[in-house]
Amino acid sequence: MSKINNINRRKFLELFTGCTCGMVITSCTTAPITERKQLKLLPESTINRQAAQLYERVKAKTKLSTDKKQLDKIKKIYIK
Repeated sequence: MSKINNINRRKFLELFTGCTCGMVITSCTTAPITERKQLKLLPESTINRQAAQLYERVKAKTKLSTDKKQLDKIKKIYIK
């Protein structure tokens, strides 16, 4: 006879909680600049890729200035 695997609600919650805690604990890392603990759900490469895509979309929608005087003023402010 085949054995039927029955699992009750309590056992399911114990397993689910254990797996979830295991994932959260392994996802905790230290931020390099502030050295604070943080929960990392996405890898850095994914976040960087999404940020680059968003930046490209913003650049495409933004009208860039070609006025040399205005650009020099901005550079002067930025360098200070």
